[in-house]
Amino acid sequence: MSKRILITGAKGQLGLFLSYSLGKVFNVVSTSKNPENKDIIHMDVSSKKDVENILTKYYPEIIINCASFNDVDSCEIEKEYSRGVIFRGLQNILKYSDKNCNIIHISSDYVFDGFKRSYTEYDKPNPVNYYGKLKLEAENLLMSSNRCFSIFRCSTLFSHYIYNKSNFLAWVYNNLKSNKKINVVVDQVSNPTSVELISEVAQAVIMLNNYDIYNVGCLEPINRYNFAVKIANLFGFNSNLINSVDSKVINFKANRPKNTYLKTDKILNELNIDVYSIDYYLNRSKERVLDE
Repeated sequence: MSKRILITGAKGQLGLFLSYSLGKVFNVVSTSKNPENKDIIHMDVSSKKDVENILTKYYPEIIINCASFNDVDSCEIEKEYSRGVIFRGLQNILKYSDKNCNIIHISSDYVFDGFKRSYTEYDKPNPVNYYGKLKLEAENLLMSSNRCFSIFRCSTLFSHYIYNKSNFLAWVYNNLKSNKKINVVVDQVSNPTSVELISEVAQAVIMLNNYDIYNVGCLEPINRYNFAVKIANLFGFNSNLINSVDSKVINFKANRPKNTYLKTDKILNELNIDVYSIDYYLNRSKERVLDE
């Protein structure tokens, strides 16, 4: 019998893709605070009433929590709102879901301070901004819940959804397509995460019942500027429109960790998933963009 999976944040690029990909295999219920079509059900994770009503109605066996507030700078200003989504949202999910309901929670590389050359799942988190602190607080809440859970730590999410505001690929694509110049930092390094890879990891965790903390990202690290140049070259845009700048020039409101390269050996060793290069996943995204 197909497992009942409820996905939060299903209007975002990750929730949208998981709804599509996992919906081929499982019985998926997609939810969002602001649904735009009849395939997505309204549920604001920060609302106790919403969460209680939906979870008691659909009684999911697994919840994949993609709901978040990913504007790192706005988190420094809108602290109450961001806490409501990131921390209290998970709190509500744990309170109103069945105790046997497994949780897959999407977290971030920003739980780390960026002072190391790379990070495994066993390294001690030490966030440097409010967003990272909320993500870590949510992780700790889940770890103390006595639930069967997985935490996926991801970085710089990208996908073929070129109209999604949180998609780095889309931001580069749309600006360069319009011949607009962009400033991209050269002093932030990570291994970006494709939504396709997250979907593959989620399906493996569910099928193998191997719940744990996993780093999820492309094989190699890259700075944001070089990542943007790769995107420009892939789609045939003018890479000279991309200006390489230091983070200080951007004047971010929130501190950023400088290097959050997530080692992904664990998903190979425990889930038997091969992780490929950034170029591989970018090409996969390009194929989907052209197919739309």
